[in-house]
Amino acid sequence: MMAALATTLQRSHVGLLLVALFVSGVFAQHPTVVPTWNISVMRTIPHDSSFFTEGLFLVDDVFYESAAEPSQLVSYTIFGDIVHQHAVTANPFAEGISAVGDQLYQLSWKEGVAYIFEFNAFASTGRVTEIGRRSYAGQGWGMCNNGQFFVMSNGTEWIQFRDLNTFELVRELKVTYNGVSVASLNVHHSRSSSSTVPMYRINELECSPSNDEILGNIWFSSTIIGIDGTTGAVTRVIDVSSMYDSTLADGTACSQYPAEAINGIAVNAAGTAMWLTGKRWSCLMQVALVDPAGAVQSSTYLPELSNGAVDADSAPADTEIPTLQCSDIDEEAPCVDLQPVCEWYLDATTHVFVCENTSMLQSTSVPEISQSADVTTPTLAGIDTDVPTPAPSEASPQPPPPPPPPLPPPPPPSPTS
Repeated sequence: MMAALATTLQRSHVGLLLVALFVSGVFAQHPTVVPTWNISVMRTIPHDSSFFTEGLFLVDDVFYESAAEPSQLVSYTIFGDIVHQHAVTANPFAEGISAVGDQLYQLSWKEGVAYIFEFNAFASTGRVTEIGRRSYAGQGWGMCNNGQFFVMSNGTEWIQFRDLNTFELVRELKVTYNGVSVASLNVHHSRSSSSTVPMYRINELECSPSNDEILGNIWFSSTIIGIDGTTGAVTRVIDVSSMYDSTLADGTACSQYPAEAINGIAVNAAGTAMWLTGKRWSCLMQVALVDPAGAVQSSTYLPELSNGAVDADSAPADTEIPTLQCSDIDEEAPCVDLQPVCEWYLDATTHVFVCENTSMLQSTSVPEISQSADVTTPTLAGIDTDVPTPAPSEASPQPPPPPPPPLPPPPPPSPTS
């Protein structure tokens, strides 16, 4: 009887252990606790498809990008027009970038060097002037800053926090998912649900301007994770696979080479709008986040145009847009009530947003219309250590030609951050 009791207790302990392991997340590799978000692509702007994007951020309606192959720094407007572009010959393989004051930091992949340039000089004239260097151990992948520290990824499950003045390592956080290190987890490959990639390959980073969240691309996946900057816990998973279906206004596919990774996150200073792109992608897109219940967290940021008009394409549903009558278009054209079916788009020549009625039997556009920028812009809804895994090598594949549809599962990629 005692033996039977002992056996029962042992089995009970095993059962309790299994329950505890499941609750702690060891067996919970699906996002049952971590919420899954999605995106809604609102609009696209041109992005040079030769840019092998490694870093991206936005300041005063200007994007700043670090690209590799070859290494360079680029700035361009909210409409995709390149302002400045300059080679960075000192950096063999450019990676993430971040600016603090008049200093623009650009990581290198394997060299363990952060190059420092005059930010204001590049922003105003395009001149690239190196003013210093900082060294670090390991590889350099993505980088942002939260106003207190540089936040850096290195191809492992560890996120590093570095001093804004000295670039010295202050602390490290292990990134975990449901209590499990992301070093032991995988996510789906960006173009094949039957293939996976390691979840620890956290690449380009974006620090939230409104809370402690750090957004990170998982390399070669269509997944962005939100990381708690205090605990390292993954607070949400954002599925951005709909990026692959996006096109420019002329119908050009945003992803010319399906094997190229999604990489590049930018959020405006108010935290009211997000832009995404990828390596050698032909567009950069403004997106709205969609919460697990399916509610769109409106991206209501309206960039001012040079003539004082605003981007009405991004206007939320309750924004007051001038109502047009059929007589305002063409009295000869058959038409219906315009307001519910009026689509706003950017005229690339004049940079003015106009409205086209898609229900007309004839293709007719209304005259150019400007709109007041006096629109309330609520903040996007957000989320309220071991030996580091060795970083993978990062060979640089040439872009493959576009495969015929349907796309076959891609072969395992040679590592590239």
